[in-house]
Amino acid sequence: AHVDAEFFFAVGTVDDFEDGNVSDWVPFTGGGATMSRTVVRWATPATGDAFGMRGTYRVPAGGWAGREKMSATKPDWRNATGLTIRVNAPIGHRVHVQIHDRDGERFEYVTPLGTGTWQTLRPTFASFSNQVWQPAGVIVNGAMDLAGVRGVSVSFEGRSGSANFRDLMLFADGTACSGGRWQAA
Repeated sequence: AHVDAEFFFAVGTVDDFEDGNVSDWVPFTGGGATMSRTVVRWATPATGDAFGMRGTYRVPAGGWAGREKMSATKPDWRNATGLTIRVNAPIGHRVHVQIHDRDGERFEYVTPLGTGTWQTLRPTFASFSNQVWQPAGVIVNGAMDLAGVRGVSVSFEGRSGSANFRDLMLFADGTACSGGRWQAA
């Protein structure tokens, strides 16, 4: 996957979708919502990416829909300072990106309004806030523990549409990069 910012260093891949497989992104829905996911092959690959993931959703008021990718290896993200998200969301739609930390606690970043064009977003982990809803049995302490990340998820607000994703990458800014590459635990 292409990295285009000179002040950011790619230190790991969450998913660049280049394997052409999105079966590890499991849909979840509730409150009458529907969610599907498909692999997208770009006719003219931009930034060197040939594949992506499209999520098509219908979320009525009070409903929820998204998909999550859980990790059996629980990678260590402590060398990273944030997440690069390449997304094309419909005009006026927001995407909620969640990190499921070592304890299973969820932290969320809500994207700016979609523009109907590709956006590259680079939220730092400090910009993720503790998610209001937490699964039963997780340790909720308000401290994001990146030593063994359990997974990530993307979800959508109460609307209908389709959003495309090219990359979810870890980055470190120039002051936090130790020169090492991100490694799975």
